[in-house]
Amino acid sequence: MLLMTEFGSPNSQASIEAGLCNLTGSATANYASITGSTSALGNTTGAAESTTQDKGGSQTAYTEAGKRAISYRGLENPWGNLWRMVGGVLIAGNGQ
Repeated sequence: MLLMTEFGSPNSQASIEAGLCNLTGSATANYASITGSTSALGNTTGAAESTTQDKGGSQTAYTEAGKRAISYRGLENPWGNLWRMVGGVLIAGNGQ
């Protein structure tokens, strides 16, 4: 809701930038992007200058939109950077 108010649009990806959504890959390799590329932005909103992607062991840096990380108020990749989003995590302790 805050994104809609700030940018005046229900499509936050079009307002800021697409983020890591145009990555090509396969189901047999890890195509995750290395986190931390937006640290230079601090707590502002914007896109990283470049984002490094791990493609099955080899790393490539991308600078074009759709292949670089974005930050919204300091939160890197608010709409994910992996093939599947996790809706929640349950952590069960051992009582200690």
